[in-house]
Amino acid sequence: MKKIIFIALLSLMMLASCSKSKEFDINGKKTSVQPYGIFNMKSANDSVNYELSIPDVVLSVVFSETLVVPLVSCGFYLWEPISKK
Repeated sequence: MKKIIFIALLSLMMLASCSKSKEFDINGKKTSVQPYGIFNMKSANDSVNYELSIPDVVLSVVFSETLVVPLVSCGFYLWEPISKK
């Protein structure tokens, strides 16, 4: 029973990232800017300031034994957009 609860909790945590996308007015167009991480650094927008997502880091540390959660959290959602440059 504990394994089932743990797997269900782990699945929910994988689907719910702490970093969220934000919309900014860039060059007169409303653009949705996604968070990025180690694996997708090329998707970072040069006209947006990013900040380290502390909740994603904490989530990675808490679930560090699983290896999957830290890879997804730090790999794709480590930096979140905060403001326009």
